[in-house]
Amino acid sequence: MGHVFSIQCGDALIGRCWDCVAGQALYVCQLEDNLLELETARDKLRELSNDVMRWVNSEETPQTVQLDRFGGWLSRVDATITEVDSLLNRATRERQKLCLAGCCSKNCKSTYMFGKSVSRSLKHVVGLMSEGDFKEVVERTLPEPVVVGNVNPTLGTETTLDEAWSYITGDAVRIVGIYGMGGVGKTTLLTKINNRFATISNNFDVVISAVVSKDLKPEKIQEQIWKRIGFLDKKWKKKSLREKAEDIFRVLSRKKFVLLLDDIWRRVDLEEIGVPLPTRQNRCKIVFTTRSCRVGGQMEAEKMIKVEPLAWEEAWALFQKKVGDIDFDIVPLAQDVAKECSGLPIALITIGRAMASKITKEEWEHALEVLRSPASILLHGG
Repeated sequence: MGHVFSIQCGDALIGRCWDCVAGQALYVCQLEDNLLELETARDKLRELSNDVMRWVNSEETPQTVQLDRFGGWLSRVDATITEVDSLLNRATRERQKLCLAGCCSKNCKSTYMFGKSVSRSLKHVVGLMSEGDFKEVVERTLPEPVVVGNVNPTLGTETTLDEAWSYITGDAVRIVGIYGMGGVGKTTLLTKINNRFATISNNFDVVISAVVSKDLKPEKIQEQIWKRIGFLDKKWKKKSLREKAEDIFRVLSRKKFVLLLDDIWRRVDLEEIGVPLPTRQNRCKIVFTTRSCRVGGQMEAEKMIKVEPLAWEEAWALFQKKVGDIDFDIVPLAQDVAKECSGLPIALITIGRAMASKITKEEWEHALEVLRSPASILLHGG
């Protein structure tokens, strides 16, 4: 009985030892094939990593963020490729230890450990290749409610700003037009309206600004809007005007928005662009600037606000602020130059800065002569 038990135990021990030896031998015998497969797999993984990285770069915009799982995968890929490179650099030395057609080694333990590492790395690389089959690599973030714009500090706009603000935040008016001659400060006022949304609590989801200009191009307006509310990529740019309009409408119809349109010269077809019309139900607002009060009717504005040139006292104060110290004997000439700006803040600012370094009467007289020439009509019409 005891002999039988001893024989059975011995057989089991021999079996386990054989399995162990056979397993070790497998790592040695397959080493050459595994090294070739590992090198090929490494190259494919590197190619995949580069392809996905280019994809990420093409998809990333200010409205998107890289997915964490991609960042984690990329880190694992880099670490794995470094590890594989190290193994492959050792390959020549380990190959020299092989004998008996590659099924035995002059240093069994060393070759076994190396073969095991190669096999493990190969499985790891194959696994990373499978993980790298991403359906998406970035996600769109929610747009900031307001993007604050740069604006020149000007005088005489606060009253008009407060008036426009009351209509925008009130319930009675849905479309507000701001009009006045070129250079009077309409764009500055619109930017101040935009920035006020960032400092005063309100119930709007998003404030969108777009420049229309004289050569009205619906696609350009769509791009400016979509850049704020969507994912502006090459694929979207290739869509038709109608398809873009459908995308814009789908997003804006779910939001309470304010759309600020600057420099309108004629009617803008909001439906063509994809902008939902403001209603009492959606409580959205549209504010636009134009030089002509007539455009207000074309845009169905319920309120038109005129931006007037600065009064002389305000204009002179702004001019002095931009010029700096003025010698006493230059003041009369400086006032004549300021008057030629016709109370237009943009002309108050531009000419004032240009004259800041002028200290002689001759320089001021020359400036006055230029401003009174026919070419200066462009200034007053700008």
